[in-house]
Amino acid sequence: MSLIDNLTESQYDTLRIVAVVGGLAVLGAVGYYVGEPAWAHWQSRQALAQSRVFEAKKDYNSMLLALRRATQLAPRDRFVWEETARELGEIGSPEELTAREELTRLRPGDRIVQLAFAEEALRFGRYDTAKTALDAVDDASKTDLEYQRLAVRLAVAQGQASELRVQLKKLLKLEPKNANARFTYAALNLWGSDAAAAEAARQEMNLLLDEPTTRLRAAIEMITEAVRHGTPLRVHQVLQRCLSVFAPDSPALAVDSDVQRWEALLAALKKAAPPVASDTALLARWLADMRRVPEALAWLESLPAALRTAPMVLDLTAQLAAEGKDDAELAKALTAKAWGAWAPAAWQLAIQYRQERERPPGSPPPVQWTDVIKASGDTFDGLRNLARLANAWQRPADADAAWLALLDRAPMITWVYQALESSYVSQGNLAGLLALYTRWSQTFPLDDTITERLTFTAVLLDRVSAATTARVNAITTNDTPALLAKAADLWRRGRPWDAEKMLFTLPEADQKGGAGSFWIALSESDLRHTEAAVDALKLAYGFPRGPEEKALLDAAAYKVHYTAPH
Repeated sequence: MSLIDNLTESQYDTLRIVAVVGGLAVLGAVGYYVGEPAWAHWQSRQALAQSRVFEAKKDYNSMLLALRRATQLAPRDRFVWEETARELGEIGSPEELTAREELTRLRPGDRIVQLAFAEEALRFGRYDTAKTALDAVDDASKTDLEYQRLAVRLAVAQGQASELRVQLKKLLKLEPKNANARFTYAALNLWGSDAAAAEAARQEMNLLLDEPTTRLRAAIEMITEAVRHGTPLRVHQVLQRCLSVFAPDSPALAVDSDVQRWEALLAALKKAAPPVASDTALLARWLADMRRVPEALAWLESLPAALRTAPMVLDLTAQLAAEGKDDAELAKALTAKAWGAWAPAAWQLAIQYRQERERPPGSPPPVQWTDVIKASGDTFDGLRNLARLANAWQRPADADAAWLALLDRAPMITWVYQALESSYVSQGNLAGLLALYTRWSQTFPLDDTITERLTFTAVLLDRVSAATTARVNAITTNDTPALLAKAADLWRRGRPWDAEKMLFTLPEADQKGGAGSFWIALSESDLRHTEAAVDALKLAYGFPRGPEEKALLDAAAYKVHYTAPH
């Protein structure tokens, strides 16, 4: 007899209730684990649909919230992240980069996704991120045309001439008829130190004059290089060749005066420039660089409306108007959104501020730069544009104030730090650099490059702190910049013998370089190693030096009785 047969009716009813409840619990659990993802899937699609509605209404804040909800509901759904990246890209949001990065995690090894991530990182100025993304591409894909194009763009963006040459060679093997790549490679060599490569580049530029897509750029490059580095005969030959391309029937070809030939060529370039925004902007910028800003603005104003209002041309028009202090033209361009969405009251106040500071001394000006910054509010475009205006007006301190205000609102934007760094370097403002590097290194504590720059600057100013020393000692790599920074810190803290040991572990070429010879000279002079110090001083004085570096070298030379060159 089974156990069930011995149960009473009451016990049997209880057992049935337990079984039913247990069954319902199992069904509930199954329903939860099966139904919950389906419900989240449905909700995420609804959120995507809402985001499209908000986008159509230009309600971008609500759109971003809807997209964020969609990704939170379905964090592993590739379609959701693809749609999110696409929509963010359509409105130019920097958050697109985050979406692309998430896609690379969801689709590891996917070449298309990885390259798209690298491209967006380049577009937003995240060069380290772009390099990481390109490095992650499999070796087979690194021979693809798309990869090589991105590698070239990255090298251009980072200003790495040697890497750019390597990548351009690879690209030209894949695309030998790529006129743009040919032009870039020739332009790179044209200004290099290799005389044979420069001559080959001149020949290539001469050929590119016959290519419709590159002839304007080739002409500008050839003329500029000939004027700066060539003989009067070569300038004459280049003018003749360019004029024969852009105005083959010009009477100036038959005259003896290169001045007339030059003016005829400028007129021909403006007339024959292809109706392409990039070429238009290039020619106008070139004219402005030759101190012909009014002429450049007048030419831009004469162009067809479609070309004149192209974003790149409109952007440059505002820039040139600011540089030329043509307030009416600047106002017209900014009203047309040349530099993006920016409250008219802010740029009008900025123009008023500039005008008041250029009037003869008298009553104190009522507008302060802090008022202009406040008028721009927290908007990214507004503060960035204030910096552009200040630089165009040659007011670097005002530009720095705008960049700092932008950092207060968006401390993670790397290129703002870079803009400030460039400004302080050009001004020779080491105190400003030290404050910037301190802030930069606190925001990005794992960036060894910034730590190294912070250390060098602190050492030059004799303001090395315990925190600075701790940061530089935490660098785990032993490459040349890291070793130089550590040696500089040791020298400043009165340990030249330890600095010497570290410096002499560097490759010989680095020891004789600008930074290596500088720190070796300081360390060896403190140790009274006269011969080694003098050898290093001779090298160190051969490189451009700021006043602080020059003062340290002079002090080192005095210690070992070396007469510094003047």
